[in-house]
Amino acid sequence: MLTIRPETMERLQRARDEELAGRLTERCRTLLASKPVGRASGDTRALVAAALAGGRRHGLTTELEFALYLDLVVTFGAEFDRDPALAWVPAILDDTSLPTTVRINRLYDVAIVRQHEAGRRAAPRSKKRV
Repeated sequence: MLTIRPETMERLQRARDEELAGRLTERCRTLLASKPVGRASGDTRALVAAALAGGRRHGLTTELEFALYLDLVVTFGAEFDRDPALAWVPAILDDTSLPTTVRINRLYDVAIVRQHEAGRRAAPRSKKRV
């Protein structure tokens, strides 16, 4: 019978976490590079750490869930899930009646709609001549 000691399990988990952080760091660099000038801010390590901590706080477990959460961190800020101006975020993330994959996908979809609506309100209106 094979026995895996707790220390070995911890080392394996740390190695897995480091690999995930590396892949998320590359994703973060790509996301920041695609942001308009002035919108891209933040150290990639800090943003990835915020995404990992926030995602774990909300029970995320898969790489895809963390990747979507990272996208939201880059878009809305490291503490977006605690921002009073974004009250719709915890309403979705904290709904434990839904699986985490459903919650993060729903949050991502709502965020896209909210960003689109905010962009429409912020865009200057053209003046038509009559």
